[in-house]
This record gives sequence, C-alpha cells and structure tokens, in this order.
Amino acid sequence: MIEVIVKFTPKSGSENEVERILRSMIKPVTNEEGCHRYELYKKLNGAEFYLVEAYEDDEAIDAHRNSDHYIAYREAIKTLLDRDIDVSIVERLHS
Repeated sequence: MIEVIVKFTPKSGSENEVERILRSMIKPVTNEEGCHRYELYKKLNGAEFYLVEAYEDDEAIDAHRNSDHYIAYREAIKTLLDRDIDVSIVERLHS
C-alpha cells in the first residue's frame, strides 16, 4: 500500500473554487481501480486543504495521474493556488 498526503494552499479569494474542484475529484478517484482511500480535509480556522490517499501500488498511482479527470483538475487548479501543490509519499508507522 502506498499512502500519500497532499496539501493545497489557495490564493486569497479562491478557497471556494479550490474546494469545489477538489470535491469534484472524490467520486472519480474513489472509483479508480487500486484506490483504497481518498479523503478531503480542510484546516480548521484556515484555508488549507489536504488529501489523504492510499493506492494499491505504483501502477494504481500511475493510472490515477494519467486519468483524464486528474489531468483536468491539475490544469484547473494551478492558477488558484498560492504555492505549488505539496505531495508527500508517507509510510504508516503503526497499524
């Protein structure tokens, strides 16, 4: 299992549009073969968004990153962010 945490920092005034775009990804991504987890979070008292994802293997991540919905969302969101998307591949240290 490969787990990923992704952080998004919207530009001031673009928070609602960033949230809309991220929410639009939930259904298509959770329907991808090899996706075990895809959860969207918003920082309390802040404007940052986080995705917590888990994929079966590298092939599942590659399929995700090459999907039409992924390519479209990356294009749509890039001008709405204050900084680059922060992607971390993580390792769970407990069960």
